[in-house]
Amino acid sequence: MNSTLRQWTVTACGLLLTLLAPAAWGKGCIAPFVLPTEAALSSAANQTQDRGFLWKISKGGKHSYLYGTMHLGRLEWWSPGPRMLAAIHDSRVIALEMDLSNSATAAKLMQGMRLKEGDLRPAPELTARLRLQAQAECLDWEPLKGLKTEFQLSTVLVAAARRQQLESAFGVETMLTAFAHHQEKPVHALETVEEQLSALRASSQSELTDIVKSSLDDLESGAGTRVLLKLATAWAASDAATLQSYEKWCECVETPAERAMLKRVLDDRNQAIAARLDELHGKSAPVFGAVGALHMFGSEGLPALLKARGYTVETVY
Repeated sequence: MNSTLRQWTVTACGLLLTLLAPAAWGKGCIAPFVLPTEAALSSAANQTQDRGFLWKISKGGKHSYLYGTMHLGRLEWWSPGPRMLAAIHDSRVIALEMDLSNSATAAKLMQGMRLKEGDLRPAPELTARLRLQAQAECLDWEPLKGLKTEFQLSTVLVAAARRQQLESAFGVETMLTAFAHHQEKPVHALETVEEQLSALRASSQSELTDIVKSSLDDLESGAGTRVLLKLATAWAASDAATLQSYEKWCECVETPAERAMLKRVLDDRNQAIAARLDELHGKSAPVFGAVGALHMFGSEGLPALLKARGYTVETVY
């Protein structure tokens, strides 16, 4: 793996990683992320297993690709397998949920995560519990307290996931961004910053309270990271059955607020993403469209929505 790809391992690793700045290191703390050595990256590049989920989609005499990603990963999962690599090479354009290598997009997203006057906030006792969880992961609360509550929770969960050897720096999007820049392929965003932020925000005070309570219960019990680990390892094994049954085992659709949030984060976003993939396919095929793997399954998943738009959808793996 050359130095350009090695550089992008860090520079395209996502905004949440920048917030994982421990106040102090002590017993029980996870060491900060360190850029892998050239030897470690070369070893990872030699893996030959395809991971995740890949479809070939065809319409109007042209073909593109649809790929289900994982936003957290491990170094040994980071390099693409042979069928994925062939699809990347075949594509003219890489399409991601958002292009965080674009400085304007990254700045806009970071600004949108900031707490503003009038934003919903949880009760003080819930904030106190959340601060304790941040401290348990050796996170500095100062940069976190200026974020909207939803992004405070996300940051703490990402930090906790590192105890399961899951890193945001090794998410699939960082690898795809690296390859796109290395091969001088354009990167297109399938969502706007405003759309993604809107989907991730609670819609009411009662929904926020419910989400914060259940998220804190999961963080305190370790259930949150256990779900992430099961999800990530199923993705790494291309285990579609486990992802298709996600709602049966995630313990994340047990209240009206959780069901509303999941619908907003997955099904509602899929409609706009499918429309933009369709438009991009018409203009720039072959396109390599990569979206979180949970967006791929069920009657409202992207393969089903693209079939409804007239695509032939073939499973590659």
